[in-house]
Amino acid sequence: MVVTEETVARRICNARHAGNPEGTAGTAIPSVAKNRVPGHCLLNQPDGQNLSDRYQIREIYIQGWYELDGDKLLQATREDFRFEDPAEPASVHREDLVAYMQRWDKWTRSVGARNQWKLTDEVRQDRNGILTDWEWWELIGTDLCGAALVKTRNDGVFLERITYFDRKTCRHRNARDGFQPWRPG
Repeated sequence: MVVTEETVARRICNARHAGNPEGTAGTAIPSVAKNRVPGHCLLNQPDGQNLSDRYQIREIYIQGWYELDGDKLLQATREDFRFEDPAEPASVHREDLVAYMQRWDKWTRSVGARNQWKLTDEVRQDRNGILTDWEWWELIGTDLCGAALVKTRNDGVFLERITYFDRKTCRHRNARDGFQPWRPG
């Protein structure tokens, strides 16, 4: 295995999350690698908060989805958690999240997915104690894709909002409705 600067930076980050502020104990850390440590692992943030709490919670939350682990989802969410899915008739609250996850898994498997995700165009903002993540998501093996917005505080994820985008459905609807896309010139 090749150990890159990024690998060393991740090790520093993981060690800091485990309570070792100097990074990996007993390992010489190249100064250039220290400069690549993710910002959330820097201690003494300007707002005086240790950002690792909300980053760790966000990681547990996404792992809950990757692993279809309802316990992780509940561990990472606040009591007032809300999930917004336009395919649902109403907001999904924390007490209904595991049932929603099971419905989601059943439905996505019916369209050929195997709970394998591709996340791209990830954008992260940490402001005023709220970690906000935006990402484009795709379910591998399907045409199903969309965007997600997840908001996390140090005491848990309090909002996820998703949207859907399906080129095949859009092409079919547009052809059916006689829609002609705008073309320049």
